[in-house]
Order: sequence, then C-alpha cells, then structure tokens
Amino acid sequence: MNEKLIQLAKRRGIFWPSFEIYGGVSGFIDFGPLGIKILKNIENLWRKMFILKHDFIYEISTPIVMPEIVFEASGHIKHFTDIVLTCSSCKNKYRVDQIIEVENIESWSLDEIEKYIKENNIRCIECKGEFEKPSYFNLLMKTNIGPFSTDIGYLRPEAAQGIFINFKRMYEIARKKLPFGVVQLGKVQRNEIAPRKSLYRMREFTIIDLEFFYDPQNPNCNLINEIYSKKIRILDIESRNKNLGIKEISIETALKNKIVLSEWLAYFMYLSQEFIQKLGIPYEKQYFIEKLPSERAHYSSQTFDHMVVINGNPIEVAGFALRTDYDLRNHSIKSGVELVAERIKEGKVIEKFYPYVAEPSFGLERLMLCSLSLAYSERDGRIILKLPSEIAPYHAAVLPLVRKDGIPEMAYKIYLNLKEKGIDCVYDDTEYIGKAYAKYDEIGVPYCITVDYQTLNDETVTIRNRDDWNQIRIKVTDLVNILNKLLRNEIKFEEAGIPVKK
Repeated sequence: MNEKLIQLAKRRGIFWPSFEIYGGVSGFIDFGPLGIKILKNIENLWRKMFILKHDFIYEISTPIVMPEIVFEASGHIKHFTDIVLTCSSCKNKYRVDQIIEVENIESWSLDEIEKYIKENNIRCIECKGEFEKPSYFNLLMKTNIGPFSTDIGYLRPEAAQGIFINFKRMYEIARKKLPFGVVQLGKVQRNEIAPRKSLYRMREFTIIDLEFFYDPQNPNCNLINEIYSKKIRILDIESRNKNLGIKEISIETALKNKIVLSEWLAYFMYLSQEFIQKLGIPYEKQYFIEKLPSERAHYSSQTFDHMVVINGNPIEVAGFALRTDYDLRNHSIKSGVELVAERIKEGKVIEKFYPYVAEPSFGLERLMLCSLSLAYSERDGRIILKLPSEIAPYHAAVLPLVRKDGIPEMAYKIYLNLKEKGIDCVYDDTEYIGKAYAKYDEIGVPYCITVDYQTLNDETVTIRNRDDWNQIRIKVTDLVNILNKLLRNEIKFEEAGIPVKK
C-alpha cells in the first residue's frame, strides 16, 4: 500500500494501527470517523445492489462466538489451517508463501515442502537459521463460553455458519420457496500467522457473506437473460494450466462452455464486477481467477476469486464458491435436525432434499483498500483522493470565505438547509480557504461550497470541483437540486452553473 496514503489515513483519521500506545499488535486496525463513514457507504452501496435490488435476499445477524460443535460440523476445526514454518534458531514463524514463492505452494504436502526447503537450502530471512519441519496451524481463535473450561467456543472465521444453522427458520420465513439468499455482514476473526500489508491481511475484519440456496434440480437463474451478453474478464483453470492469460468472454460463453458451473454464481460474479466499478475500480483492473482443485476450500466444488490489480499487484476482494449441499448436510448430521427443503406436487410433499448453495463473499476493508489506492492522486504536490461521490465521507463541505461580516452565519444557514434536504455535508470555518480546499481534497469530498461577499449581495455561491479545481457559481436556491444532479452524474460540472474564471 502507498506509504503516502497510509500517512494520509493516519493524519486525517481514516485508519491507524490498533493499540498504538502499547506498541501495536499486527493484524488489527482502528478506524476513525472518516474511515467509518467510507466503510458504511461501501456497505450501503453493497446492500443497495445485492439486497434492495432483489425481493428474495434477506439479512440476519448472529453471534461472533460460536460453540465448538458448529465448527466440527463445518469442517473448520480439521481444515481451516495454514502451513507454518518455524525457525529453529530465532523461533520466528512464517506462512509458507512468505518463504517459498512458488504458485500453489499452499497445496503442497508437508513432506514436499520440507524436501524443497532442504534441496534449495532455504533459511530464515531474519537470522539465516534452519527451519524446523513444516506444520499445520489452525486459524480459529479459541475461547471458553462461561466459567467452565470444557465449554469451548471459537470466534467465527466467516459469517456463513450462522446462516447455515438457521436455514430451517429462514426457509419458513421465505415461505418455503426456493431460491432465496441470506446475508450476514459483520466482524470475523482469523488468527493469521503473518498479517501484513495494512488492510490486506488482518486478524479481525468485516466480511459480507451471502449464502444463496437453490434446488439443484432447478438451478436456473431467472435474471440471467438480463446479463447474457455482458462481458467478464476471467482466468479459468485451463487458461492457468496452459499459460494463456486472462480472457474476456460473455456470461453466455462462460455458462455454455461450463467455465462457470452455476447460473447463479455467474449472476453474482457479474453483479460484483458492477459493484466494484462503482467503487472507482475500472473494468480493466478487474478479473476472476478460478481456483485449482488443490486450492479450493474443503466445502467448494468450484471457486473464483475476484481480483483487483493495484500498482501491478493482484488483490483478492471477493470469493465466489459453489458450496453444494456440504454445510446443510453436515450440520443436519451433527445436530440431528433436518436442514432440508421440500419438493411439493399437488399440495403434497413428495421429496425432501438438501439445497445447493452459491456463495459470494466480500472483505469490506479490502474493498476500502482498493478504492483508496486507486483514488489516490497528486497535483502540484497536493494529494487528491478521487473517491466516487457515493462512497466519499461527505458529499460537500460548506466553507465561509472569511470569519466576519455575517458570512459565517450565512454559510451555516446554507449548511443546515443542505443537511435538512439529505445532503451529507460538513461545515468548516477553522481554516483559510486555500487550506480548507486542500483538506477536503485529501479526504475525498467531491465539492466545496464557498460563501463569500457576493453571496450577501446576490445570494449565489461557488461550487468547487475536487478533481480539476474548476469552479462554478449558482443561486443558493438551486444548490440542493444542482448538487443532487452532480452526485447522480446527471449533469456535467461545467454545465451546472456559470464558470468562475481562475
């Protein structure tokens, strides 16, 4: 991540390392007022596109701490592991991919990794000591529920299990009709061996899990025709194996050629592509990579990672998995409760079955990381954060030119009116106007509204555009309408008012 961006984030209260006064603990980040606003705006945009757009997707909330039996059933206690390398001298621990930069290294056996280390004389990067035998490290964070040490619990590593164990209740809420989806958005914890790269790999982060349940005998997506001709950029297994590179194909081609095995998975992949573009990340910087069988999670029959390229480096921001009936079947067996749907004919239940699941899963902080990274720019030695207005911390800043002659009072009156009309804005009379402009450019506010002496004479104000510093002048009475049109991209800035000469 851009070091200047990290310093900006600390200085302006977007995010900073947790527990700073005690020296910090890697993998944990605090978010300040501006960071929270950006995260919430990304959340709300996601809800708008994935939940509010549909009448068959519901949101729930379940506990972060879950009893051990949940993760025994889900397979996390057995399978949710990374391979760790420990130095025999300094005892530093590393994820295997930190030391061995070979594609798909995580799928190698422990014996294969040990052999590779010995043959290539690979040593500890800190003290040059030899490594001990590789071992598996479970990433679940363990705790006790209540005062008894036998009541073991774990902090959830994903939000999905809270959805699966509530399937029976949600099936009834959905009027026993498939397909339907259930979303959970919230904090998860993973005891990462080597958290790094600021917001990229964290021990606590916010996940958005959508579990979409459908009948495997009726897997068709009723919305697929709307996007059949749309394009996605994809690196499937065949292309990976043959080094053919990323290809651009239509959704129709992806499905007909069985590159993507589920219409619902393809639908959510395209929706994700549209969502990511609204975060300011262009189409050409996105692609989907199909995971090899050895790379997939234990519950998945097909997985794609949604990648965003930042400064030449691909970053995973979302995953799309066909979880089949793995979770519902295993929780049914472990709990003794049937988590099934029904096939009905002529009013009678003729068969019970486990629905299949298509899962989109997003990391909220990584989405923020990518948006901030691509929004960062500089002009004349000044930082401009060109965030899309939909996720910017404020829509506008209202600034009095001077702090006298009734100008602050007029500016504050305009500010209150904008707030009342639903414009998320901030009032600031603490800086000279040039410093104020620089301040709001840095935190990504798209428009600055300046109240000056001319405002007192003819009730007009200037609007300054963050991205090119151009200004227009408009009537105060038109301000709400013009701002709304600008925020919805319904009008070009230079056509919204009278240009102000520089």
